[in-house]
Amino acid sequence: MAYESTSRLVHVAMIILVIGLVIAWGAAGSAHEAATATSRASRAAVDHTLELADAAATLGGEVEMSVGALSEATGSASTASQYAVVISQQVRALIDALSGVGGQQTKAVADVVNELSNAEASLLETEGGLNEANDSLTNIGPGVTQAVTTLTAVPDQLRAASSALAAAETDADDALLLWRFAIVLLGAVALFMLWLVGRLIRPFDTPA
Repeated sequence: MAYESTSRLVHVAMIILVIGLVIAWGAAGSAHEAATATSRASRAAVDHTLELADAAATLGGEVEMSVGALSEATGSASTASQYAVVISQQVRALIDALSGVGGQQTKAVADVVNELSNAEASLLETEGGLNEANDSLTNIGPGVTQAVTTLTAVPDQLRAASSALAAAETDADDALLLWRFAIVLLGAVALFMLWLVGRLIRPFDTPA
């Protein structure tokens, strides 16, 4: 009867082992699904952030070009204003010289001289504002360039992170295959050993 009981215990052990293997198989799948779900969610968040970073980098490049263009424009406008003032001064000097030769200056000529003088004052004021704006744009230029460089680097970092997450998902898939292969292999070996034990003790079983 002892041998018969041992045989039954072997059969029970085999059933328990099979149940354990099924549970281990399911647990490995659940763990893999939880890990990959987290990784997929993280990658989706990174990809969304990547879209925003690309847009920010593009906008930063446009701002940098705008600052450069404005700096150029204000510099050119300031130079043009200087030339206009010089021309106006030369015209006034010529009018004054001609008036000196004639000995008198008509009211119309005097009005022109006054208008030119007022225009020069306005141009000089405008030139001062343009120079100030140009100085400000020149000063912020390096900061804008640095900011754009930083913004441009962010998308590359996010792409690297997304690739790393994708690689982690692939590694998780490979790990699941390995775990399940190990479960099947160890289970098969254990079942074979129990089956072998059952075969070895069968000749000694006593009738029930």
